Amino acid sequence: MQDYQVFGCYLNNQVPPKLKCEPPKSIWSHLNQLGSTQTKIGATQTKISATQTEIGATQTEIGAPKTKTGGTQTEIDTNWTNSVTSKPKLVPTVPTECYPNQNW
Repeated sequence: MQDYQVFGCYLNNQVPPKLKCEPPKSIWSHLNQLGSTQTKIGATQTKISATQTEIGATQTEIGAPKTKTGGTQTEIDTNWTNSVTSKPKLVPTVPTECYPNQNW
């Protein structure tokens, strides 16, 4: 029966010389060291995000006085509109008021 090679292994469990089904153990130990390093980096990123949450809380407190300032500005705009509405004589409607010496 002829052997068929599949991913470096033979179907009838016969391994040819200088060809193994599993990588060397040194590669696995190297990958394990990389995995532990990535876990430590992730823990550091979690601490950074916790600091950003504290900064966000401070910005929320600053936003509260800005809301009160906006209310005051609205009251100023309302008073300005009322003062213009109460004095309509400031806008001339007849051109003779601007030129009294002209005969229209």
